[in-house]
Amino acid sequence: MKRMTLAVELEREGTDDTIEYTVEGDNRDMVRFDLIRARKGWPGSSDAPILWATVVAYFALLRSGSIPQSETVEQFIDRAVNVTYLKDGEPVTPEQAIAGESGDDVAPFTPGAEHGS
Repeated sequence: MKRMTLAVELEREGTDDTIEYTVEGDNRDMVRFDLIRARKGWPGSSDAPILWATVVAYFALLRSGSIPQSETVEQFIDRAVNVTYLKDGEPVTPEQAIAGESGDDVAPFTPGAEHGS
């Protein structure tokens, strides 16, 4: 599994100014995309990779507290001037990201104490 690293440029409400974030989307954000996509009838990630990245960034920024909980996904989409996939801090294309060529590898579990110890 990959953790998506995204550069996000958001328009500040009521101005032409923007604010930039670098955010890591993970499984929680990707699952939320799948759930909202089904409810809204949106295409899947491979058919709409920019929508996917934007909505994953939305959920990651919500989770981090960087944007207000009251902001809807539609409001976020309207403010998202640019969303770019990153690998090692460098932009990659949506096609590269969908093919798994972006983000960082994430181990599915971390070794810990043995059961019963």
